Amino acid sequence: MTILDPSTPYSIVSAASSNATSVRTAGGYVILAQATNSGAGWAYLKIYDTAGVPNVGTDTPIWRLGLPPGGGSLESKRFFVKTGFAFAIVGGTGLDTDTTAVAAGQVLPNFLI
Repeated sequence: MTILDPSTPYSIVSAASSNATSVRTAGGYVILAQATNSGAGWAYLKIYDTAGVPNVGTDTPIWRLGLPPGGGSLESKRFFVKTGFAFAIVGGTGLDTDTTAVAAGQVLPNFLI
């Protein structure tokens, strides 16, 4: 079997917070970003190009995925980050300044990096 695009899976279950997380501290491709929202309201997966943990509400994400309520799922494929790969999950408006916590277990993000 030939592996054409080696990648490492990364997945979490959301905590009752904005879930600011640093996944990779170097540049490179993110092969897949996918998330499911089981909550009653919208949730937003924010992607950051940073080597550290993002400062949610202050740092500007490079990509935002709006996750519809009630089991809604979205994905984004193959994008490049220069500095590092980090994310946050919020449950408010999805604006860059939003820091609204999602519920524990509400959002299930999965990545191939």
